[in-house]
Amino acid sequence: MIPKIIHYCWFGGNDKLESVMKCIESWKKYLPDYEIMEWNESNFNIKKANQYVREAYDNKMGLRYRLC
Repeated sequence: MIPKIIHYCWFGGNDKLESVMKCIESWKKYLPDYEIMEWNESNFNIKKANQYVREAYDNKMGLRYRLC
């Protein structure tokens, strides 16, 4: 069985945008049996990521996927 986990990334330490918070709240409302997993600097080692992710992080490029 596929685990019921929604993964999302939030790097940079800034407060989340209102639109992001609305998405997270909609996941909690409509998918209450899913775990929501945030990836950030405290639990993901950017230095061990692939080149594309490292370059995007180093250049502060916005990488976004809208799920709601």
